Amino acid sequence: MLGTRQLEIMSISFLKIALTQTGYLNPYLNSGDTEPSWDGFIYVLEKKNEYNKNKLGKVPVQVKGKYSDELSRKSISFSAEIRDLENYLQDGGVLYFVIYINEKSEVTFYYAQLEPIKIKEILESSKLPSGKKSIKLKKLPSDTIAIVNIFKSFLFHRKKQMSFIDGDLYTFESLSKDHKKVELTFTLTGLALNQHNMQDYVDTNNVYLYAKIPESPVLIPLAGDLKEIIEIEKANLEIGVGEKVFYTEQIREKQRGTVTLKFGDSFKFVINEDFSRQTFNYKISDFARKALIDIEFLILLYQNKGFTVNGKFLDLSSAIESEPPFDIERYEKSLLHCKEVVKLLDYLNIYGDIDSSKLTDIEWSDLNILVAGLIKKQELALKETLQTITILKIQGYSIPLMVSLQKSGNYLIEDIFKVKKSSLYLIYESEHYNLPMFRGLTAEQLAKCSTIDFDVLLKEYQTLHNEENDILFDANQYMLVLINAADFCEANSARKESFLNVALRFNHWLQEENLKMAETNNQILMMNELQIFKRKRVLNESENEWLYDISDSDDIDKTLKFGAYVLLEEKKRAERIFSTFDKDEKEVYEKYPIYTLYEKLFT
Repeated sequence: MLGTRQLEIMSISFLKIALTQTGYLNPYLNSGDTEPSWDGFIYVLEKKNEYNKNKLGKVPVQVKGKYSDELSRKSISFSAEIRDLENYLQDGGVLYFVIYINEKSEVTFYYAQLEPIKIKEILESSKLPSGKKSIKLKKLPSDTIAIVNIFKSFLFHRKKQMSFIDGDLYTFESLSKDHKKVELTFTLTGLALNQHNMQDYVDTNNVYLYAKIPESPVLIPLAGDLKEIIEIEKANLEIGVGEKVFYTEQIREKQRGTVTLKFGDSFKFVINEDFSRQTFNYKISDFARKALIDIEFLILLYQNKGFTVNGKFLDLSSAIESEPPFDIERYEKSLLHCKEVVKLLDYLNIYGDIDSSKLTDIEWSDLNILVAGLIKKQELALKETLQTITILKIQGYSIPLMVSLQKSGNYLIEDIFKVKKSSLYLIYESEHYNLPMFRGLTAEQLAKCSTIDFDVLLKEYQTLHNEENDILFDANQYMLVLINAADFCEANSARKESFLNVALRFNHWLQEENLKMAETNNQILMMNELQIFKRKRVLNESENEWLYDISDSDDIDKTLKFGAYVLLEEKKRAERIFSTFDKDEKEVYEKYPIYTLYEKLFT
C-alpha cells in the first residue's frame, strides 16, 4: 500500500497530467503542504494552448489522495476540516479534489465545486461525529470540454458570490417576504454549449439561481442549485383520431432522454428517445367546453387504440392494455352532459366556461334546471314560487329568466332576451304599450347580466315600433338605462363600450325616426349623443361649439343648459342651475346618466 506522501505526490501528478491535457488549464500545484488549506492554483486560459496569453483567472485547488480499490463509483463523500472550509470561504471558494488510487496505480478523480454559497450551505449542515463536515464529490468527466467548463463555471459563480461571503444565505421565499418583486435568472457558461448538452452541464456543475430585486443593482445568489433543465417549446402538430383533428397547439418538454407532449388540458404523452417505452396519462378537464373536446377524443382514442400526429398513427395498444379497463359508458354519459352544458352556454351567449369542480350543490341544481328548461324545453315542477323575472347566479354568471306558470301547474322558463311573448307592458296616458321582457331589468342588473345579446336590444324595439308607432318615447328612456348600465361597468372597459355602442345605435335610430315624422327638435337626442361620446372620448371642437351655443342661448330650457354645462365641465354654472331645480326635479335627475357626469365634476 502506498504511503501518505507517495499518495499525495502521485495524486497531484496524475491531476496535473489530466488537467494539462485539456489545453485550457495550466496547473500550479505542489505536494509539500506549504499552504495551510490549499495545494495551489489552476490558471484557466482564454484560448487553447496559449499559455503566455490572457488568462480568465486562477482557481484555488485542494487535492486529497486516498487509497481505494473502488474506482467505479459515480460519487463519494469526504470529510473536511471546518477550519479549512472557513478559509476557503474567505478566499472566495475552492475546487476540491479527492483522488482514488489503487495498487495498480489506476486512478479516479472526484471533485466538488465549492463556491461561497455552497461552502456556507455545508457549514450550516450537521457536523460529523468527528466535528468535520461532509462534502459530496462527483466523478470527474472524461470529456476535456466538460472538465474545462467545471473551471469556467467555478470562476463565473465565484466572482458573482464574492460580495456575499459574510452575509446570510438567501432563499426565494425569504426574499419574497421583504420584496414585492423578485425576478429569478440563471446562466450556463462554458465551451460548446447547446440545447442538446445542457442537462449534462447541469449534472456536472453547480448552477445557481440569482435573484434581481428593484432595490439592488446586484444579483443575489440563492441557496441551492439547479438540478434539472427542462426544455419547453410550443408545438403546432395536428393531433386527432382518424380524419378528425382535435388539437393543433401543444407544449413539448424535453428532459433526460424523454419527450413529453402535452395537449388539451388533460393529456400527457411521454416517450423516450429510442421509442422503446411510452406512457399516456390523462385527467379530464373540469371545464365543460374543454372537457367536451377531451372526452370525445379519449373515447375515440380507446376505440382506435391510438391517435395520429400529423397523420402518423401512434399505436397505444400496449399502454392501454396495461391500464384498468376503460369505462366507456361512464365517459359517454359525461360527454352527453358536457354537450348539454356547452349548448346551454352558447344558447345564453356566454362565451366563458363552467368549472364543474367548483359548483355548489345549489348551482348544480340550477344548472340542471337551465338545461331542462332552456335546452330540452321541458316544463318544470319547481318547489318554490318564482318571480316573473328571476335572476339565477351560477359561478359568477348572472342569468335573467322569464318564469311563467303554465296550466299544468308547472313552470316554463325562458331566456329573457329570447322570450317569444313578453308579459311586460306599460300603460301611458290610458294607452297600453307592450315592452320587451328585458325592459324589466334595472341598469345595475343589466350591467351584471352575463347573457346579453346586444344586437337583440334595438331589434326588439324596432319590431315593436313597427307594430305600435308610439313606442319611441320608451326607447328613449331605455337608451338612458343603457348609458346608466355602462357607468356600472367602469371596471370593465370592453363591457362599458358595448353598452355605449348600443345606446348610440338607439340614439341614431331615434333621430332617424324623428326626421321621418318631421320632428325638428332633436336637441335632447343630440345632448344624449354627446354624453355617450363624453364617456368614450374627448369631445371635439365642433361638439363643444354646439354646447356653447346651447349654454349661451336665452331660449333654451334650463335642463338642456344644465346638460351643456356638465359636458363642458363648467362645474359652477352646472351647480347653479341644479340648485334651481325643485325637490321632485332633483330626484328625477339623480336617476339620469347626466347626473353621474355631474357628480364626477366634484371628485
